[in-house]
Amino acid sequence: MIPAMGAFVGRADELEILHGFVAGVVGGVGGVVLVSGEQGVGKSALLAEGLAQGRQDGCRIVWGQGEELASRLPLALMTDCLGEDARLALADADGGSVTVLRGDLVLAGVERLLALVDQWCADGPVVVVAEDLQWADEASLLVWERLARATQQLPLLVAGSWRPAADGTDVAGLVRRVRLLGGSVMELEPLPADDVATLAAGLLGGRPGPQLARVLSQAGGNPLYVRELADTLMRDGLVVLAGQTAELAAGTGAVQVPSSLTAAIGERLAALPAQAAQVLQWAAVLGAEFSVTDLAVVTGVPASDLTGALSAAAEGGVLVPAGPRLAFRHGLIRQVLYERLPQAVREALHAQAAQALAGGGAAPERVAAQLAAASAECQEWAREWLVQALPVLTYRAPQVTAGLLRRILADLPPADPRLELLQAALVTVARLLVANEELERVARPLLARTADADRAAEVAWQLSYTLQRTGRPAEALTVAQRALDRPGINPVWRARLRAQLALHYVGTAQWDSVIPAAEEALADAEGAGDRVAAGHALHVLAMMASKRRDIPTGLGYLDRALAVIGDDPQATDLRLLLLANRISGLSDLDRMADVDSTLGEALSLAERAGTPRLLLICVTAARCGFQTGRWDEALTVLETVAELPGSDYMLDLLHGLSAMVAGHRDDRQAAARHLAAVTDGDFGSTNTRLNAHVLLRARALAAEQAGGPGESVRVLARCLDPDMTADMHDRYVLLPQLARAAQAAGDAATAAAAAKAAGEEAELAQLPVCAAAAQWCQGLAERDPEPVLAAAGYYESAGRPVDQAQSLEDAAWLLAERGRVPAARRAFLTAAELYLKLGAAWDLQRAEARLHGYGIRRHKSQRRIRPQHGWEALTATEARIACLVADGRSNPEIAEALFLSRNTVQTHVSHILAKLGARSRTEIVRQALEHGTTGMAAT
Repeated sequence: MIPAMGAFVGRADELEILHGFVAGVVGGVGGVVLVSGEQGVGKSALLAEGLAQGRQDGCRIVWGQGEELASRLPLALMTDCLGEDARLALADADGGSVTVLRGDLVLAGVERLLALVDQWCADGPVVVVAEDLQWADEASLLVWERLARATQQLPLLVAGSWRPAADGTDVAGLVRRVRLLGGSVMELEPLPADDVATLAAGLLGGRPGPQLARVLSQAGGNPLYVRELADTLMRDGLVVLAGQTAELAAGTGAVQVPSSLTAAIGERLAALPAQAAQVLQWAAVLGAEFSVTDLAVVTGVPASDLTGALSAAAEGGVLVPAGPRLAFRHGLIRQVLYERLPQAVREALHAQAAQALAGGGAAPERVAAQLAAASAECQEWAREWLVQALPVLTYRAPQVTAGLLRRILADLPPADPRLELLQAALVTVARLLVANEELERVARPLLARTADADRAAEVAWQLSYTLQRTGRPAEALTVAQRALDRPGINPVWRARLRAQLALHYVGTAQWDSVIPAAEEALADAEGAGDRVAAGHALHVLAMMASKRRDIPTGLGYLDRALAVIGDDPQATDLRLLLLANRISGLSDLDRMADVDSTLGEALSLAERAGTPRLLLICVTAARCGFQTGRWDEALTVLETVAELPGSDYMLDLLHGLSAMVAGHRDDRQAAARHLAAVTDGDFGSTNTRLNAHVLLRARALAAEQAGGPGESVRVLARCLDPDMTADMHDRYVLLPQLARAAQAAGDAATAAAAAKAAGEEAELAQLPVCAAAAQWCQGLAERDPEPVLAAAGYYESAGRPVDQAQSLEDAAWLLAERGRVPAARRAFLTAAELYLKLGAAWDLQRAEARLHGYGIRRHKSQRRIRPQHGWEALTATEARIACLVADGRSNPEIAEALFLSRNTVQTHVSHILAKLGARSRTEIVRQALEHGTTGMAAT
């Protein structure tokens, strides 16, 4: 609701800043502004006055207000702010069945709201105002901050207000982040006396005389307090006009000024008819805004009979229209009404309101918000209502649901037949909230007590999933096995538990048991007609094929699993795992066109589902980007997800990839920072060993830079350790690096060992890329350039420029060593050109040092690395995105066209703006036109 604007006085400096922001967003330049101040100081009025011009200039302006009652409902504030389009977007996120295997509906909702604003910005400038951020729910704060970041590259102005006196720790953090974004933080002070006089003159019809001015000064410069005092004095007939002056009436004694703004509002409320006051108390229970329909439901009074009371409240300056609803003119008015009620009465009214709303068919989250504010003991109707609402409420408002479940379970008799159902629901909610300790505390005794085999199976599935996720696969296996030993399990849950059991065998390295368990799970799943269990079983079989280095067979299992699960919303999480593994397999086969299309599908699904698997997909994308030489794109993807929560091994991969790029570019400080952030330095878990090649390569590079090739050999020798190699599927990547470092360190034995290991990998995997690595190692061990040149030829055909450049560098060194200087020079110059394109400053320095003694140097034309600023500084992907921006595409549309995530595109656009020295997308369009590149984005 955009607040109604009365006469506005003062705040000239603040208004100038806001007018500047409006002019900027109309011109395509975004901005962020945060206004803070005490209640009644004029935050809403300032924003309404300062942003009003935006509507006349064609801005879409949306406005919302936080309130305490909704502060635990996910996305309540931003849904209110963004309006009907937001409600439709969230309804889409909530479509389909809700089960424990879906993505996070709250995160999915966050992404949909961000995409919605992105689309709006493609049509014109947008202003988003969220007031009373101290009452914002956590998800809404996340959306507000993400929108604030987006202002750096969208025609978007994001504004907010908050009250510092409230307990708003998170909002206080926003103040710091807004300043870091270059936004404006306005801390409103009381109005000076001249402005108070001007404000009063507008209210009273004349400028205050000396006596009246002294009375009004007791408002302390608070505009709302001044209005309340002026209105009270006028209502009591204590003000007279003489020309252009308003003064206290003759004979007026000492005026009893209300002691506070709260007291002044109390006097306003006291002047209302009794019926209006009673109705308003019910309205205050409903919140800052309410519908007449809801008010009629909770009061039990027909809407037609409420008209008189509501009209009196509107005439008394208490209520104002808010679209199809009504709202309190100021949040403090509602607060005064609400706090006048004794706590016990408030809680009873909330309980009554909840029951009435539930009976009227209100949305479950609205009923839950009222119940959460009610008394500690839930009545019988509330227990029964919650049982019915759980399938939806669990996912829409997990925090509120958890609180209600805890309250009900605390008072529920042990013999109540709903006890186990509600405990199982709390297990599900705890999993969604990642409350691992609570999940275990509730699940273990429930499993020990329940006689319901299906309930035990579902709870065991969630408990074993959590145990596996928290690094306790042996415990997870025990839980799943015990559940399977129960008689009478539904065939669907039996199949799912068997598939999970197979996965736990992987986690506990019981390799002989994995395939039989997975095949049995697959047979059970097919018999039960359960696509989810079948998909999980096929996933495990694919993992085992990958362990055998049988990539084609593994891809066959993955493709079969993807076909089996289809678009089943129950299998969203599994689908993302399958897609990530498919990307890795396709990458090993150098089927890069298929990699890009699969990545696009995975990124789009991960964002839509709001799943933490987005981190996995983006890290997988970055690994492919490193391999294919798209290092800037890889870093952009990693930057996009750097703040997302995730498992330790995924975060280690993120830091390892970032450290690798930094090391190759000779940014040793950045590489050291990333390596210091790694959690599992000794590769203690199976997952870290599976991905160890990334960290080992990054550490070896840092070791070589610090201490020479011998130190690099010491790090890379881990890939010859049998305890490591059993789980290290991509060991072939490291072996040429080890052979090169060993030869440079004069360690011929280690170079030969690396060549032997590479030959074994090639024999086992039967992949062209492994055969090329074996050739490369063979040539280094035998000091023969021909196999290395053959490997370089494969890498060129496969689109692996990093490996191509490094193998050509080694070939040049071996050719020069044999006196074949012209051939060595050709190989070196090609390698140098590739290093320049990659920005691999360290590799270039190393190559020059190795070849310098043979008189081989770069051409003068090769001295220049890509500039840091200007159009020529853009990477190939950035240039394509810039052209799509110039064609008028929104970020979601660009993401779909280029197989990227929307957030990644947004980060790319920010980089483009920085490189071009631009402030808006309009300037990108101008520069694209200057370079004649519009309309070429799809080529």
